[in-house]
Amino acid sequence: FVYVVLGRGGQPLARAIVSSADSCPDIYLLDAPAPAVRVRAVGQSAAGDVEAPHDFPVKVCEAELPKETRGGTWGGRPLPELTIHPVRYTLVGDSGLRVKPKN
Repeated sequence: FVYVVLGRGGQPLARAIVSSADSCPDIYLLDAPAPAVRVRAVGQSAAGDVEAPHDFPVKVCEAELPKETRGGTWGGRPLPELTIHPVRYTLVGDSGLRVKPKN
């Protein structure tokens, strides 16, 4: 799964979700050099936890993109064209609620 979010200061960040056992895939941009890729997070497993069992066997990879690019691919999946003057956008909020045994 590949998606793009806007980070601090409007910095576009591409993220790829892969299996925790896999390495981060290669990224290619149509009109810029490939950016550096880093591991943003690795999921954890507590399948044996009786009060709050969970299992997230994934890794999130991240790369900073130029503010404007014609797009590209990451791990064979398309990256969107980016512009500093978007016509459409989606705003997603997060309550910050953390799963705890006694929520």
